[in-house]
Formats: sequence, structure tokens, C-alpha cells
Amino acid sequence: ILQLMEEAGDLNDFISVLQNTHVFFNNKSTGVTYAELLNQDQTFTVWAPKDGTFNVDSLLAECATGTSGDSLCGQHFVQNCIAYFVTNSTDTKSVQMLNGKYLSVSPGSFHGVAYEPNRVNIPARNGLLHVVDGEAGYLYNIYEGLTSLPAYAGIGEFFKHYEKVELNESQSVQAGIVDGQ
Repeated sequence: ILQLMEEAGDLNDFISVLQNTHVFFNNKSTGVTYAELLNQDQTFTVWAPKDGTFNVDSLLAECATGTSGDSLCGQHFVQNCIAYFVTNSTDTKSVQMLNGKYLSVSPGSFHGVAYEPNRVNIPARNGLLHVVDGEAGYLYNIYEGLTSLPAYAGIGEFFKHYEKVELNESQSVQAGIVDGQ
């Protein structure tokens, strides 16, 4: 899929974001970028937005802010464009994206964003590529909205105050990351 995107010529902004966003596993960066992931022998469907249809500079700046920015860019943008397995554009259905969100797919659009004419269901060795004319909006759940959106910053800070991340060592297995897993 990555090779098809590189050959397209008008997906360079998306490729740049893929190359600068790392895959996270258990809240830790794996060192593998999404560009590298799409070049592996796993099956994916990618809805790639054309150059100039999303704010590439803000996404790259977010990735450059460190681990949390990289993670947010991956979850809110990159994973919102990629699904495991092959999903064609001929049926109306709901597809689970890498971030766990379900987005609508129909013959004319992906989550309300129009497909580029004659640029859907492009087969690759490891899946399908669809080119879309814009960014599919991220669907916040209630908690994400309250803790992420500026309009709810006050209430979000209240909830974040009670967040607690802990490790239960008796329920854990010590192991390193192997091939991004």
C-alpha cells in the first residue's frame, strides 16, 4: 500500500505524517512508524486524504512535541484512516478503524468525505487503497471530548485529576517489544 501511495504523487502529505507517527503498544512507542507498518505483510485498507485537504503542518508539529503528541496524532488522525483487513467501497457498512472507532463506508463516501473519482478499491499486495478528498473527522467519546476539547478544559482538568495509571506486577509478564508487538 505504501508503494502505491508513493507512486500516486498527490499523497505526499499523508505519507509524511505516516513516516513521523509511531505505532504505540501498551502506551509505549514501538519505534515502528505507520509507514513501516503499511509496508509489512499485514492486510490493511487505507483511506488516504489527498495533499492539501488536511493540515499536515499541525499534525507534524504535534508529532514533534514528543510521545503524547505522537500518540494523539496516531489515534486521532492516522488510525482514523486505516483498518485491518480488506474493505471495499461497494457496500454501505460500518468499519472498525485501528483506533477502535466505527466509521461509515458507502459507495460514494468514507465517513462523509467523497472518494476521488476512479481512485477506490485500488488493490495492493497487502490490502486496498482508497483516495479521499479530505480528512474523516475523529469521533470523540464523552470522556475524550471532556478531557481533550478546549471548550471543556475546566471539567476535563477535574476528571484528569482523578486519573491513575498503575501497573499490577502480579498480573503482568515481563517481555520486550518484538516486531512492534
